[in-house]
Amino acid sequence: MARLILNRPEVIRTAQKRGTQLVSRVTRMAAGIARHTAPKGQVSLSAPTGARLRGSIYNDPPRVLSTVVHGKIGSKLKYAATVSLGSRPHIIRAKRAKTLKFFWNRVGRVVYPTQVRHPGRRRPSLYMQRAMRVAALVNGFRYRSRVK
Repeated sequence: MARLILNRPEVIRTAQKRGTQLVSRVTRMAAGIARHTAPKGQVSLSAPTGARLRGSIYNDPPRVLSTVVHGKIGSKLKYAATVSLGSRPHIIRAKRAKTLKFFWNRVGRVVYPTQVRHPGRRRPSLYMQRAMRVAALVNGFRYRSRVK
């Protein structure tokens, strides 16, 4: 008869180390997918916005909490959450100048309003959540979304 004795702390340390490596690989993969699937921006003046958003996506190193390893991807840009999760209608006002300046297609020229009513973004573009879910499932992980 064979008997197996496992040193529990050593098993947990080994599992955490291996789990950290796997989660690191998954978050790197998810960040790459998110960069590829991030909204591209419109053809007009906001085209650089899409490139800036794609370039700002990062992945944090994995964190070990007890027997669970957490991974995270995100963006530090202020508007990244708005693009990803959507927004309600709101008013945009000039902060650093007296007026805003943009080209308005409807009138065919540059306009200078003091404020505009933004219609909001009704359909969220959950590109980061989708990227993390795909990367996790491809690598055999369970995925739970927690948006802050």
